[in-house]
Amino acid sequence: MAHAAVVGYAEMRAALSLSLLLAVCSAAACSTGRDLPWPSGPPAADTTPPVLRLSSVAGDSQTGMAGSRLPVALEVAILDTAGRGVAGVEVLFAVVGTNAVLAPLSGTVRTSSDGRAGVVVTLGSQAATVRVVAASPAAFGTATFTLVATPQPPPTLAAVSGDSQVVALPGAALDPFTVVVRDVFGRPAVGQQVAFLVTGGGASFAGQSALTVTTDSRGVASAALTTPAPAEGDTVRVEASIPGTPGSPIPFVAAGLGFRDRRWEIGALYACAVATNGAAYCWGFGESGRLGTGNSSSSAAPVEVVGGTGFFAIYAGAATCGLASTGVATCWGSPTTGGAGAGAGARAYRSVNVGSTGACGVVSGSGRVSCWGAYAGPIPSTVRLVSVSVGYHSACGLTADGRAFCWGDNSYGQLGWGGASTPDSLVPVGGGLSFRALSVGYLHACGLTGSGVAYCWGRNSEGQLGNGGTSSQSQPTAVAGGLAFTDISLGYYHTCALTAAGAAYCWGKAKSGQLGNGATSPSPVTTPAPVVGGHALAAVSAGAEHACGIDTAGQAWCWGANSYGQLGTGSFSSTPSAVPTAVTGGLLFRP
Repeated sequence: MAHAAVVGYAEMRAALSLSLLLAVCSAAACSTGRDLPWPSGPPAADTTPPVLRLSSVAGDSQTGMAGSRLPVALEVAILDTAGRGVAGVEVLFAVVGTNAVLAPLSGTVRTSSDGRAGVVVTLGSQAATVRVVAASPAAFGTATFTLVATPQPPPTLAAVSGDSQVVALPGAALDPFTVVVRDVFGRPAVGQQVAFLVTGGGASFAGQSALTVTTDSRGVASAALTTPAPAEGDTVRVEASIPGTPGSPIPFVAAGLGFRDRRWEIGALYACAVATNGAAYCWGFGESGRLGTGNSSSSAAPVEVVGGTGFFAIYAGAATCGLASTGVATCWGSPTTGGAGAGAGARAYRSVNVGSTGACGVVSGSGRVSCWGAYAGPIPSTVRLVSVSVGYHSACGLTADGRAFCWGDNSYGQLGWGGASTPDSLVPVGGGLSFRALSVGYLHACGLTGSGVAYCWGRNSEGQLGNGGTSSQSQPTAVAGGLAFTDISLGYYHTCALTAAGAAYCWGKAKSGQLGNGATSPSPVTTPAPVVGGHALAAVSAGAEHACGIDTAGQAWCWGANSYGQLGTGSFSSTPSAVPTAVTGGLLFRP
C-alpha cells in the first residue's frame, strides 16, 4: 500500500492564501505581472511552524486624479502569532482590471525588517474605482485596497508657431498654424482632435473654413492655409480649439504687408539685375561662378544667368541670390555664402541679402532670421523682422514698425547700439529712431526715417557716414545737407542715396570715381555730392568701389572702378569712370 503524503501547515496556508486571491480575481481580471507561484516539490515535514497572517497597514481608500501617482504606498504587514513583523516573506499585489500600474511592475515584494511590504500605485486614465488585492503564499489572509480615480481636467492647448505672421511677397505661403496639446501632467496628448477655424480674412483650408487635425506622438497638430497669402492691409485670423472642452480658443493672426525691401543690390566687383523680360543678367568679376553662367569667367557686358528667370528680386555680394515671388531663394557663387543653392534651403523668405562673407534671409511668416555662409544658422532672438541687410561681419534688420536691430561684429560701432562690445544676439539701434529703409555696408550702416532723413553709424574713415567728419560713430548720426531720400545703398567705403525726384547723391571714398561726381580724388567727400549726368534714377546700389543706378525707363548706368568689367560697358579698364556710363546690350532692367 502506498504511503500517503503528509501536508504541513506551510502548504495549507499557501494554498489557502492563493485560493483567496484567485477567488477575488475570478470575478474580474487581475494584473500581477507574472503567474502566481503554486507550491511545488515534495511536501516538507510537518514541523508545526508559527502561523503567519497578512494584515493591511496603509494606503486604503485613497482618491486621486486619473493618471496620477497616489501619494501613499499600499502596505501590508506579515505578522506572527505574537504580532511581530516577519522579514523576507514574499507578498503579491495584483490590480483587479487594468486601470492602474504598480511599482514594482510585477507586484511582487518581500517584507522588510519590520515585516512590511508595499507597492506604489499610478492610476490609469479612466475615472473609476480601482481595487488592488494583496496575498502571500506564506501567510493566511488577504488585503483589498479600494481606490478612486477621479476625472482629469480637460487637456490644455498652447500655440507653438504661426501667430503674428507678416507676409510681404505676393506669392509666399503662410507658415502652418501649429499647437501642442498636453494633459494636466504636462504630457503630450496623443490622438487628440484639434479644430482650426478661419474667423476672418477670407482664407481657407482646401476650400473649407474649418479643419480638424489629430495630434501626433508629440501632441502637436498643424494646419496650413491653401489660399494665397494676405495682400497689403489684409489680415487673416484663425482660431484653434479642442472640441467639446471649455476655455478660450487660441488665436492666430497673419497680416499682409507690401514688399518693403530693396529689389536690387550689386556686388563688390560685379553687378546683377532682373531685366523687364524676366531674365536675370550679371556682369563683372565671375570668380566662383557668381555671374551664374555655369563658369567662373568675368564679363564686361551683361550675360544671362542660366535658369535665372522668374526672380522677383536679385541680390549680389560675395555670391548671388535670386528671390522668387513665392519667397524661395536660389543662390550661386561663393560656397561660403551658399553657392549652388546651398544654405538658403527650401524655405520661403520675405527678405534676402548677401554680404561680403555670408547671407541672411528673413523667413516668411515667422519673421525669424536664418543665415548661411559665415553667419550659418538661425539668429537666436524673439524679434520678428521684415527686412535684412548684410555687411562684412555684421547685419541689421527692420521690424514692421520700423525699429532697427543689428548683430555681429561691432569693432567700429557698426551695430549702432552705443556700446563698445560685441553682443551675442540682436541689439536695438540706439537713438530711438524709426526707419523705413536700411542698408549695411562693409563696416557701416545707414537708415532712412519716414521723412527721408538719412542717419548713419559705424566706421567713418573715408567720410562714408556723410556727417562732415571722419570719426566713427557708435550710434546713428544725421547725414549733413538736409536732403530727404527715398532709397539708400552702402558700398565698402562710400554711400549713395536717391531723392524723390530721382537725383542721386554719393559721399565717402572718391579715389576710384565711385561717387559719380565727375572727379577722382584721394581725399574723401564727407557730405552728399550730386551724381552728374542728370539721370532720373528709380534705384541706386553701391558696390566695393563702383555704383550703379537704373533710371525710370529701365536703362542701367554705372560709375567707378572697372578693372573687372563691373561697369558693364563692354570693356575692362584700369581707368575708372567718375561719371555714369550706360550698361551695354540694349537691355532694360527693373529698378
